[in-house]
Amino acid sequence: MRFSASRKRVALIWALSGIVAAEASSIVSMAYWQYSYIPEANVNWQPINDMFGMVFILPFGLLLSIVMPWGWVSLVGLFIALWLKDIRPIAFSLLGSIYFGYEWPKWFVGLMGI
Repeated sequence: MRFSASRKRVALIWALSGIVAAEASSIVSMAYWQYSYIPEANVNWQPINDMFGMVFILPFGLLLSIVMPWGWVSLVGLFIALWLKDIRPIAFSLLGSIYFGYEWPKWFVGLMGI
């Protein structure tokens, strides 16, 4: 099996797989938050109400994640993959994207002031 690729292809695979992994884990995280959420008195809000906005703005959130350790993990995986011209280190990078997706629903609600 051949894992080597051009740097352009490595970067494209990193970007697309990172977004897909973050989207999938954020949807799972939002579903769990919806299931375990106990509303406060006189508040007509549920986490699931903001699902579309959360999914739509997630790529911008990935840019914000660069200042957090899971963003650094993703970038280290990218730089190693680019240096080696190999797509296998992107698996390490996906760990950062998956953790970002787990945290993103709470970040989104906080950033939007909901």
